[in-house]
Amino acid sequence: TLVEGEKKRFTWGGSCSLYDQGARKRKLPEGSPDPFRARAERIEELGQALSGRRGGKVVAFTDDFQLKGTFPFWATFLHGLGLDLDVVPGGGRAALRRGIEGANVPWCAPMQQYHGTVAALAERPADLLFVPMIREIQRVGPERASQLCPVVQASPDVLAWDLGPETKRRLLSPVVDLGPGALDAPVFLASCRTLAAAAGVADEATWRAAFARARAAQLEFDGWLLEQGRAALDRAARDGIVPVVVLGRTYTIHDDVLNSNLPAILREQGALAIPLDALPVQADAPIFENMFWGHGQRILRAAWQIRRTEGVYALFASNYSCGPDSFTHHF
Repeated sequence: TLVEGEKKRFTWGGSCSLYDQGARKRKLPEGSPDPFRARAERIEELGQALSGRRGGKVVAFTDDFQLKGTFPFWATFLHGLGLDLDVVPGGGRAALRRGIEGANVPWCAPMQQYHGTVAALAERPADLLFVPMIREIQRVGPERASQLCPVVQASPDVLAWDLGPETKRRLLSPVVDLGPGALDAPVFLASCRTLAAAAGVADEATWRAAFARARAAQLEFDGWLLEQGRAALDRAARDGIVPVVVLGRTYTIHDDVLNSNLPAILREQGALAIPLDALPVQADAPIFENMFWGHGQRILRAAWQIRRTEGVYALFASNYSCGPDSFTHHF
């Protein structure tokens, strides 16, 4: 290696490790922020706070896959409709193994894992299983499209066929379009009205009040998460720590199996890992007009900013067989 004029040889792989050299663990300063952990804890706290039983219909769901970024909204909305929540931790190696064995098609790892997660969800004694058909994520500006992968969009139908008629009967799978704006587009309101009706709530005042609380909860969470990112960047600059932004789709970078435990590995090397959704991206970062995929748009805007920010670095976490990422890598 040649780094800043210093040349060094590293060896590895012999029968004897006497002469092996490689990366050593470096301890971060006491109290260094951990936006990944803080985010996970915040989501867990929210789920626990809304999981009390009130005698209503029980709806089971997880924050994985298409719900990874908008869990605060959906948990608050469903709770506001009078449903009792059964929030089930998703992901993990067991779910991935189960999905690989149970799926009829060799999907990408996130879909395989989600297949296993929903199969386990179907074993819960719940009246409903919330597996929405979300077709897009929230736009970052005036881009024309912000679509999710077709596999993500189609996952409720795939699971309904794979997991059998009893599971299909309990699936609560509204088609959801977020539209432009800050979760206030007419098309999004219409999607939530349809969801409320499917859940047995026809009273407009009830679902509109639930919608208002859910929107406020999501916007508050998004703002809080960006504050975590700012604090991490400020601390890194103050303490001379290397900040590394982990780019990728939300459901990949926030799952320790799908991201190969990347955030923890970065911290072991003395770097401060920051998730993409916690990175405050400047308003003047460009909109990539030809980027059809919502996560791809966010990845490219963040990469554009990081490239122009001294001392901030990035790693891109993807998964094999991800079609949308194949449109992003070459940029």
